[in-house]
Amino acid sequence: CDTDIPAPAGEGWLIDGEDERTSSWTRYINHSVRRQNVAAYYLTPRSGLPARCGAIYLEVTRPIRAGQELFLDYGQAYWDDRVPFFESPLQRLAIDYF
Repeated sequence: CDTDIPAPAGEGWLIDGEDERTSSWTRYINHSVRRQNVAAYYLTPRSGLPARCGAIYLEVTRPIRAGQELFLDYGQAYWDDRVPFFESPLQRLAIDYF
């Protein structure tokens, strides 16, 4: 089961949801470009602290009803490692928009 979620895209951070005993509810956020309703931001640590002391901040981008699924755009780099666009453009289209 691959449960790494990049957050935010381009920062080199990810949410590792593999182990349900040590991960949080964020392991259930799925990918969608079209239905994205959550944004992720990297919070830089205070001056003098190592980068590993930063944090990921998640914010909803529109109203979410109870029971509604959460979606985050994992970013192109995440999928390039798993499903290269030029090798399978139809699969990537399905992943991103459906």
